[in-house]
Amino acid sequence: MNREEILYLAPYVFSLLLSVSIFLYTWQHRTIRGARVYTWYVGGQSLTILGFILELISPTLRIKIFWDKFQWLTIAYFVVLPFLIFCIQYSEYKLNHPTLDWGFIVIFLIGFTALLLTDDIHHLLYPNPHLSTDYPFPELQYDYTYVVYIFALVYVYGANLYGISLLVRRAFQPHNLYRIQYLIVAAGFFIPLIISFFALANIRIAPQRDASPFSLAIGNLIVAWGLFRYGLFDIAPIARERIVENMSDPVIVLDPRNRIVDINRAALTLIGKNSKEVIGRASNVAFAKWAFVVELLNHPAEQRREVSATSQGKALFFDINISHILNGRGELIGRIIVAHDITELKTLEINYRTLSEELEKRVHERTEELHNSAERYRAVVEHQTEFIVRWKPDGTRTFVNEAYCRYWNLTYEQALAINFLFHVAEEDRPNIEEKIARLHSGAVNAETEIHRVIKPDGNIAWQEWTDQGIRDEWGRLIEIQSVGRDVTQRKRAEENLIEAYETTLEGWAKALELRDKETEGHSRRVTETTVIVARAMGFTEEELTHIRRGSILHDIGKMGVPDDILRKNGSLTENERMIVEKHPDTAFELLKGISFLEKALEIPHHHHEKWDGSGYPRGLKGNQIPLPARIFAVVDVWDALTTHRPYREAWSRETAVQYLVDGSGTHFDPKVVEIFLELLGEGKI
Repeated sequence: MNREEILYLAPYVFSLLLSVSIFLYTWQHRTIRGARVYTWYVGGQSLTILGFILELISPTLRIKIFWDKFQWLTIAYFVVLPFLIFCIQYSEYKLNHPTLDWGFIVIFLIGFTALLLTDDIHHLLYPNPHLSTDYPFPELQYDYTYVVYIFALVYVYGANLYGISLLVRRAFQPHNLYRIQYLIVAAGFFIPLIISFFALANIRIAPQRDASPFSLAIGNLIVAWGLFRYGLFDIAPIARERIVENMSDPVIVLDPRNRIVDINRAALTLIGKNSKEVIGRASNVAFAKWAFVVELLNHPAEQRREVSATSQGKALFFDINISHILNGRGELIGRIIVAHDITELKTLEINYRTLSEELEKRVHERTEELHNSAERYRAVVEHQTEFIVRWKPDGTRTFVNEAYCRYWNLTYEQALAINFLFHVAEEDRPNIEEKIARLHSGAVNAETEIHRVIKPDGNIAWQEWTDQGIRDEWGRLIEIQSVGRDVTQRKRAEENLIEAYETTLEGWAKALELRDKETEGHSRRVTETTVIVARAMGFTEEELTHIRRGSILHDIGKMGVPDDILRKNGSLTENERMIVEKHPDTAFELLKGISFLEKALEIPHHHHEKWDGSGYPRGLKGNQIPLPARIFAVVDVWDALTTHRPYREAWSRETAVQYLVDGSGTHFDPKVVEIFLELLGEGKI
């Protein structure tokens, strides 16, 4: 290669090296938000310049066409496409129909690529390719067809102008702190677009035949300077909209002369002005009604202070933080003010202080009253029945009252030193530990529970405790106050009442058995067996209690069936059968008003439903039927088949098992049948 050729190529090679350098720099920052697409764009431009150089030095027409096609593809896929994506992301523009828009671009690119790769057949891009006699390198020439013009004008120029318009539009939005950056980036993209227009029009503006590689490199340099000079990859402008603008706290940015250059919506709402009234104005003018802000800003040092203000007739409290903004040389270029709204915390603090003062006053008055009357003081102490305890989150007690010490036969010092879990029945300790954990975590602020304790005489007693968390202004738990009482008599009364209820239920069941001519003990057997199966299927003890009650009362609805139908020896008529099949609804209506039996209604109401939906009264199907009713249906049929009745002998065990197997999936829940038969085989039923 001679001297003239080297000198001719030197600007192009320099342009390539410049673009590659920018590509390598952006590649190092590719993990940072926004850098990947721009790296894609710069890489595509570098490939385009490389293809141009290789086309220029190629000796034959065929090779030149190959590299010219290479440039078409890099421009289409690695320059214009990432440029468009970059502009949309960087300007945060939302496409109205993204699927339709991107689908059109993909179809357009696929069609153009197909035309480019099949040009040897139709010659729609290279109708008459030939080499010029230019020196030092012959130039590939061909007539521009309508395909070339459509691609250039619609895709290349259309996409570029659209992307640049998004950047310019973004730059001129109200109080845009990054306006200069947007305009510089837009200019960097616009320069190659203008220069390429001259090439398309065959207008030469440089000694070289095509100045596009120069313009690409210069444009990259301007865009990169705009991005990195203003710190795109350190603090992206879009962060301002997504973070600062959406912050609930007021944020204000000042320049070195205390002029407002940026302000978010929260700050504008607080001062009751719009952006046009404050952007560019001196802070003492914008905050004329907020003298305390002006006073703070007159001091150049960084500072933090709590202040109060009035906005729209409401008292507000703020924690104001004023920080410096420095450039890379450590020079002050502005200040940022963040006002954190602490109104709620201050209100709580004031209320807490007021309550504390009131409480202190009342305690003082009460203390004086007690000191003035020793007899009254002794009476209060001796007749106090509620326990009061205060303790720290680590378990250390700070106070116990006389009633507590008297109940446990402890001195005050002993009561403070002993761990209260020592008194609690071992079975109830996990529940109390879980309650304490909930208070610590803040899941609850107060909770009441009842547990068993072991009294000094060894007897079991019941106590009810209400624990209240006391927290500081930051929500941290600092102490727990507990108020307790002995509820043993109440618990025993409740147990006696429940026992009376249970006895009543047993009596109802016995009466129903006698009236319906059932085998002696039917209700007891089905109840015991149902509880065994339900326990095996994972029901809790509390749930088993309700299942037991529902089993006892499963046929309570037959109280509404006349005796002549219930005791009829022959087959029932259709009308009589309809009356009998109403007994589950009768049971529901009879029991629904009794809160004690509210959770036991599932079995009386649904035990005649069938797995395939052919049962009654609702025709429920599968898992629509409550699980306790599905369990009882299997147990009820088993007991009916395997016990002697006046009208037939009991079935054999094997015949009854086969009946359950045959009915699995139609009459019965298959899973319930499976577990029932397992328990039967283990001898548990």
